[in-house]
Amino acid sequence: MTTWLAAGILDDLGINLKVWGVQVLIFLATFLILSRVLFGRVVSHLVRREKDIGDREAKLREDRAEIERLAKEYEKHIAGVEKEAYHRMQAILKEGLDASHEMIARAQKEAHDQLEKARDAIQKERTDAGKELRTRVVEMTAEACSRILDMPLEAAQVEPAIRNALKEES
Repeated sequence: MTTWLAAGILDDLGINLKVWGVQVLIFLATFLILSRVLFGRVVSHLVRREKDIGDREAKLREDRAEIERLAKEYEKHIAGVEKEAYHRMQAILKEGLDASHEMIARAQKEAHDQLEKARDAIQKERTDAGKELRTRVVEMTAEACSRILDMPLEAAQVEPAIRNALKEES
């Protein structure tokens, strides 16, 4: 009765057990075929894709670390270049200062040399003028004495006496 009762309820609902069994068998066969053919490929593709994404993420992390390392290296290089440029600039500045000091010293030496030459020239002119003056004084004195005494005197005759007199006064 339970079978008949179950069959009666199924018939009332419009369910045929034979059709239902065939449908279950078709579903199971289709599921098995799809799981072997399609699902295996989809799952393997998903696993491959997941592995590929993981590899790319790892590669990105490596590349990012490499970029950071290169950036630090570049910054160090730039700092070294800036330091070298600063030292070169300081060396050029020092060379310029040394050259200017040397030029100033050379100009001062030249000025000092010219001053000494001028002093020597003035002293020589002074000495020459003194000699010329003494000679002229002797000549004029000899001429004045010869006029006063009314007798001709030569400058050579009176020159030693006049020179002695000039030396005594100076």
